[in-house]
Amino acid sequence: GNTASEVGKTINNPDWIELIYSTDGSFENRYSSSDSMNSDTKAEIRIYGIGACDLFHVMSYFDTPGQTLVYDCNYYKGDERAVNVATEDIRASFDMTDDEKIFCREHFYNYTGEDCFSGKILQNKYDYVVMSFHDDMALQIFTSRDDPNLRVVRTDDTRIAETNLICNGVFMSRKDQLKWLEDHFYPGEYISEERFYDNLTWIRKQLPIETKLILITSPELDFYRKRFPHVPEVRNQIIRLNHVIRRICAEYPENTGLVELNDIIISTDDITDYIYHFTAQKAWEIYGGIVETMRKFGYNASGCGQEPCLGNTRCQLSYNPSGEDWGDDIDIGIRRQYQVSDNPVWINQTWDDFNIYAKDRQIIVFGAGVGLAFYLSENESIRSLRIVDNDADKIGTPASLYLSLKGSDIESLMKHPAIRGVTVENPSILTSIEQADAVILIANLRYYDDIQMQVEKLGKWRVYSLMQMEARQRGAVHD
Repeated sequence: GNTASEVGKTINNPDWIELIYSTDGSFENRYSSSDSMNSDTKAEIRIYGIGACDLFHVMSYFDTPGQTLVYDCNYYKGDERAVNVATEDIRASFDMTDDEKIFCREHFYNYTGEDCFSGKILQNKYDYVVMSFHDDMALQIFTSRDDPNLRVVRTDDTRIAETNLICNGVFMSRKDQLKWLEDHFYPGEYISEERFYDNLTWIRKQLPIETKLILITSPELDFYRKRFPHVPEVRNQIIRLNHVIRRICAEYPENTGLVELNDIIISTDDITDYIYHFTAQKAWEIYGGIVETMRKFGYNASGCGQEPCLGNTRCQLSYNPSGEDWGDDIDIGIRRQYQVSDNPVWINQTWDDFNIYAKDRQIIVFGAGVGLAFYLSENESIRSLRIVDNDADKIGTPASLYLSLKGSDIESLMKHPAIRGVTVENPSILTSIEQADAVILIANLRYYDDIQMQVEKLGKWRVYSLMQMEARQRGAVHD
């Protein structure tokens, strides 16, 4: 299936995988019964990890004989993340009342995962606890106006993540979400350094003193993801909270160790499409960094009678399979009910109407991203487009940089003749174009209503919504 980096391109002949074949050509199990741990003589090493996609690959290396691994991670339920793993969520597992937890599950989709509020980190005794902090770095905390103890970790910024609100199990429309949040919660804020320090201190004190806590910093590169290369507020948050992580490790040296990720992730060559998505080689090196830190506290994987999986040693290989293919981006939008709108301008709009009107007119696509990629994939014969976008960071850059479409060959789309040499322009250029000679196709799948109102202020434009027309074609819009 789809991968963030093309298989075989980033590294050849990875040396951490070894296949051993028997004489008949079948694959042999690396471990025989004599290699397995002897439970009568050697105790298992108990390891707990909590993090996001930055640790998926890394923690799998600890899944070896003689070690018990428990890993709490962000995962997807349907099309969206189903549980948060921020330090604030750990605190909420113990600080929130049952009624507050039920409220979260009923209104916030990312709190509907079965492991939400599980508090596994403190349920059992572990030899080592490994923590990374994606959600503290990237997401915000929304505090209830009526109940200050109800603090929800999420974001409204779709560049960062999808953390939708639900009503009776159904996604609210964007407009309803914003109104409901404004009525019931204060605006979201990134966790402060003081609160993050309090949370980590609380966790350290709740853990048994003999449990070794391993804290991992986040990459400080000036990069976020391919579609949104620069999100300075997240980078600034990473830098601030990394200082706190280093401080905690310095204050509890007897049982808390630091893994400095910025000694391993040193350039964008070390990541794939996202600041927290690492190449396989770097995941292996991060694992090695964790092991070296654990060794300072006596870790030697003695449970399986072998050294940890470093150097030439081969241990059991485990992996994290990708999730179910939940359809293309339009399907996802339909399930999230992005097509729901009370704006009469979209009534009965169809692709046939658009193509008839757009013939011999300049097509201006509003929105550089998934919608643009979809339009290009469906219209190979289009030869000329102008692209506008509200994102100031995109203005003046090649439109081909922002193509993203599930299941499509993005490299081919980047060579589409309609965007060859085309840069993203500011929407203000619409005031200088003769409206009768052009048409606007709003390619943003979610905020087309907002963009339509913006365009309406710039003149009497003929405007079409890609999401509305495609949803209607798929039978998902009922006027």
